[in-house]
Amino acid sequence: MEQIATWNAEIARLEADLRRRLPEAQRLASIKGVGERTALLVYACVPFDRLNSAKQAAAYVGLHPHLFQSGASCWSRLSKRGNRIARTALYRVALPAVQHNPRLGAFYQRLLAAGKARKQALCAVAHKLIRICYALVKYQTTYSLDYHPQEA
Repeated sequence: MEQIATWNAEIARLEADLRRRLPEAQRLASIKGVGERTALLVYACVPFDRLNSAKQAAAYVGLHPHLFQSGASCWSRLSKRGNRIARTALYRVALPAVQHNPRLGAFYQRLLAAGKARKQALCAVAHKLIRICYALVKYQTTYSLDYHPQEA
């Protein structure tokens, strides 16, 4: 029991250190459904300043489709070539984001209605999350549900 308390204290110390070193991570935590730990982890793992597009950010964490071919057969799967820590964090936060963020929830339901499996739909939500994260960092803004890109 004492060791658990020691580990919890060390985790709290590391989180405080990351908060101090990475104040920009709070932009990512503004996405409904994404917590502070996930935001810190993604911001620490993904070099947003060296990436030129949201597509590159998705590729960096391995959340982009990869085309496979064999003879006449052709199919695509999630690449999984990239930072697995950030990819796992985004995938694990996809379900809470779907539950708490109306836009992501609608996107998820659209995919399910189109016949996608739940896991495929969650991977697509994680892909959308990394693209949103890239935009928030690039444009130095916070996430807002009031913004409607088709009206702007």
